[in-house]
Amino acid sequence: MGNDTDTHYGHHSSNELRPGSECIVLTINNRYNKGVSGSPGFIVSTNLSALFNPRSVAVFGASEKAGTLGLLIFSNLSQSSFQGNIYPINPAHKKVLGHTCYASIKDISKNIDLAVICTPYTSVEKILQQCGKQGVQAAILMARGPDNDKKRRTWVNKITQAAQKAGIRLVGPNAMGLLRPLSGLNVLYNRNQVKSGSIALVSQSAGLCDALLDWSQAHGVGYSTVMTLGDGEDVGLGEVLYYLAREPRTHLLLVYLEEIDDAESLLNGLRLAAGLKPVLIFTGGAPSDHCTEAALTRCGAVLLRSVDQLFPLIRLLLDKNTPGTDELAIITNGIGPDYLAVHLLRDYGLNPAPVPEDLQKKLVRLSPQPVRMDHSLVLSARADAEQIEKAIDLLGTSTPHSILLIITPRPETPVDDLVDKLVALAHRYSLFLCLMGEARVHAARQRLQDQGLTVYTTPAEAIQVFAGATAYRRLHSLVRELPRAYEQPMKDALNSIRTLTDSWLSQDLLQPSRSGIQKILSMLELPVAQHSSVTSLKQALSTAEQMGYPLLIKPEAQTIPCRRGGIWLNDQRGLRRHYLALVADRQRHDPKTTQRGAVLEKAEVNRPESSRISLCLHRHDLWKRILEIQTSHSRDICALLPMSPLQIDDLLSHTGLPQNPAFSDLLLRLSALICEIPAIEYLELNPVLVSDSSLYIGDSLLRLKPEKLATPYQHLLIHPYPPGLETREPLTDDQTLLIRPLRPDDADQADRFMDHVSQDSLYQRFLQPLPELSDALITQLTLLDMHHQLALGALIEPGDEPVGIARYARDGDNCEFSILIRDKWQGRGMGKKLMHQLIQAARAYQYHSIYGVVLPDNQGMLHLAQTLGFSQEPDGDLGLIRITLNLTSD
Repeated sequence: MGNDTDTHYGHHSSNELRPGSECIVLTINNRYNKGVSGSPGFIVSTNLSALFNPRSVAVFGASEKAGTLGLLIFSNLSQSSFQGNIYPINPAHKKVLGHTCYASIKDISKNIDLAVICTPYTSVEKILQQCGKQGVQAAILMARGPDNDKKRRTWVNKITQAAQKAGIRLVGPNAMGLLRPLSGLNVLYNRNQVKSGSIALVSQSAGLCDALLDWSQAHGVGYSTVMTLGDGEDVGLGEVLYYLAREPRTHLLLVYLEEIDDAESLLNGLRLAAGLKPVLIFTGGAPSDHCTEAALTRCGAVLLRSVDQLFPLIRLLLDKNTPGTDELAIITNGIGPDYLAVHLLRDYGLNPAPVPEDLQKKLVRLSPQPVRMDHSLVLSARADAEQIEKAIDLLGTSTPHSILLIITPRPETPVDDLVDKLVALAHRYSLFLCLMGEARVHAARQRLQDQGLTVYTTPAEAIQVFAGATAYRRLHSLVRELPRAYEQPMKDALNSIRTLTDSWLSQDLLQPSRSGIQKILSMLELPVAQHSSVTSLKQALSTAEQMGYPLLIKPEAQTIPCRRGGIWLNDQRGLRRHYLALVADRQRHDPKTTQRGAVLEKAEVNRPESSRISLCLHRHDLWKRILEIQTSHSRDICALLPMSPLQIDDLLSHTGLPQNPAFSDLLLRLSALICEIPAIEYLELNPVLVSDSSLYIGDSLLRLKPEKLATPYQHLLIHPYPPGLETREPLTDDQTLLIRPLRPDDADQADRFMDHVSQDSLYQRFLQPLPELSDALITQLTLLDMHHQLALGALIEPGDEPVGIARYARDGDNCEFSILIRDKWQGRGMGKKLMHQLIQAARAYQYHSIYGVVLPDNQGMLHLAQTLGFSQEPDGDLGLIRITLNLTSD
């Protein structure tokens, strides 16, 4: 596989990453590597350079006829600063806007990288076939297709198959084009003059794109890329994010999202992008539900609630001026604005920063005295400019929080006198300025804006931007957090649960008994009450005497209706009555059930005051496995599984859920259960009673559904860290080697690892000089999705930096590997052990073969490959050798 940059004649860009490598590897033979078709979710190194950086463009349907799509697109391209060759193609014209027009692409003798198709949909299939024969690598398709849904689907299938057969990456159909201002590429269906900048805008809505570009032209906002994907039948949003995230000219990605067809590809691309730079997302329609919000933010995206916050937030993020904490100190000259600001903050799960007591003692000396100094600082309506400046200085020097200053034009407020002071203060502190009103503050607001400051007109605007900035800071750190599938002490319990659930599935028992569910929860060491299963009234009476009243009674079978939490029993009389009632219910509702009898439970009567919570873990059509949480005092909460302890802590702290260590541990164990037991279709714990010091699970329901996984953790969208790939291997000198998957936090060790590798070793590995290991490149090397990219590190001690790294990246049904060992550790059997584990992992993930390309004088690698059973053959005309191991043979 190749990288996403032009490597013709050996030229390459050090800012691009070749998959399967710790850094760049030279692409051999192909001027542009063709895209690899694979299952949904594949986003690794599909080549999009011909799309984003073409050297020649052909416009099919170019025209001089007024009002036509072909005229607008070709005029945009011909009037831009694009330095490559452009070719209008239309048999009805000899020239278009002064350019020679060709009847067919067959009439053009030179190479064409990108085709823009502006013709009626009936001609598209034939055009794609012709483009394939001429070596075109990418195409943008504007046509939508037939209006009839059935006919349109047939047409879409034909054109996507034609593009795939021709090796063409296809944007669309129903796309509105692409704009790259820096390189002068403008094939966008738009009339605005867009300046070059560092924002990439990718939209699923042409209408919103037009509106943003019109606003941007008026306000001087520039873009590195503007793209509308249309229906995304081939090139999808996840793949585009993956490409643009690694591009140096793009510093921030702005996405408008309406539909999600390929969730795995989207989240993989989004996760890498957000690990490198800010990603802001507007959503419309279905993606606004709370599960989609949870999935997108889990991968590091900041969701925008209002267009008003868009460009102030972009400015803040591009200036890297994000708040250092989630609390906001508020200063205002009116109680009403203070009330609004505090409540808006809490709507975002944030809090106002309290005014420290020692500062209150200083502030009380102000004259006139502040009106209030608890959760915010409310100054007197008569406060002058000097007093407001003094209050900001005192608060700014005593707190690490950002400050929101809200000024209303009270009769005594000297708004104009504040301007120069606020300009100076804004350079000293993280200051959000809000001047409410219009007539009396307009001039001051304009003067502040002329000084380069952002001024908000309402507290809501300021707090929306603050909330977005804090969300970015928090989510950016969490996106590199890779949850473990399970903690090692849980391994035996999970194996026992797997044995139990496999037994139920073999009996076609998809709704286990309540006592069976209790057994699973007990195996997980979760706080369940003492319970006992009884199958007769006599046994129930005897067991109740031993356990002691009061008790709860529940039907053994989940299929039998039961009052939530069970029925309280205080004596034998109540037990007789309710047990017989349960028997009658069983006969009435499910007479064929084999789950007879009841469960008696010894529940606490006098529990401390608790939050009543419902937890539901289940399959989701789009997001695969999710956790939904309901409480009596908050909105529904959703989380994408799996979760790490840090992600759980963040969830609890920003949703108002109890921050109880036992509750955090419960969520962590449930996450591990879902990771390791994919047959769990639905698990509900309701109620879960959580107090400050205790936790109790009241009732539970469980449904199973057989699920055969082709690869590990295929039932999850985010692949967890797999403890099963950790191995201990003896070295030849009696040392033990720990081989484990690399994690995002291994990025801290990358520089030290490369310091211990000689230039000769690097050249043998990379076939060219090593580019600089930038932070962005290191992030790409360690933020792996593990479904399609895996890296194994060899460590002598668990906390050390790796002394050897082997990795592979997907190439269709195969994978390409690379390996690099620190110089002083070579020749000690480490490479063979690393390769053995990498090959075993590639087999587990169902790859057909694993291959690599080496220099002919790299005898060490060639010998290792021979001992491992690799075949060898020449690769291209540069003397390289391709080594391949078939993984499908026994």
